[in-house]
Amino acid sequence: MSPVAGARYAQQQIAGGGGPTPPLAGYVVWYDPSDAASITSSGGAVSQLNDKSGNGRHLTQATSGFRPTTGTRTQNGLNVLDYDGTDDFLEAAGFTIAQPVTVFLVAASDDGGDSTLQKMFDNQATASFFISKTAANTWGANAGAAFGGPPIGIDSVAHIHTAVFNGASSIRYVDASTGATLNGGANGLDGVRLANARSGVAGSWWDGPIGEVLVYPSALNTTDVTTVLGYLKAKWNTP
Repeated sequence: MSPVAGARYAQQQIAGGGGPTPPLAGYVVWYDPSDAASITSSGGAVSQLNDKSGNGRHLTQATSGFRPTTGTRTQNGLNVLDYDGTDDFLEAAGFTIAQPVTVFLVAASDDGGDSTLQKMFDNQATASFFISKTAANTWGANAGAAFGGPPIGIDSVAHIHTAVFNGASSIRYVDASTGATLNGGANGLDGVRLANARSGVAGSWWDGPIGEVLVYPSALNTTDVTTVLGYLKAKWNTP
């Protein structure tokens, strides 16, 4: 499917009243908080966000004080989960995905002035595979070696964050802007933690809303990345 067709597909799905589904097959993790049926919550605090890929990699949080909230914020009229920047996170353990891996994530930062590293998508066990807001107030990723994205600073606007983790051919995107091809390390994905902190650093928990997440067990090419970006942009109205 072409990028234009991907965007048109999402628009038609939204207009038709049924939740849009990713136009590119092959994803193995899919979290979508715009789908209320995929969320388990009490008093607005989320204890589970289901994996809609069919692989059962559901995100959970057993401790009530560590739960993000639902039903409090939206992006393009769609529900997102809100993380408080103090201790909120959801996680799924018990699975591994070796590189290459491509991750898409819709998120916004409420803490644009913070200079500490904040992780929006993290390796559940070793914290060595993540997409983050970096200490330089830009966007980066790491799978054993840090690799940056395009020169877009931190703001409060929701963006689509994409990382192709593929060893020496790793690359970061922010929306449709492309970073350089760099060595991102060889670590694979070992579980998922959605929002986290830099170990031992106070004030470094993810602060802000997180929307849709997609994971593909391959290094998607530019055409396929752009197709998924078209779908996410049309659905979430990102830049």
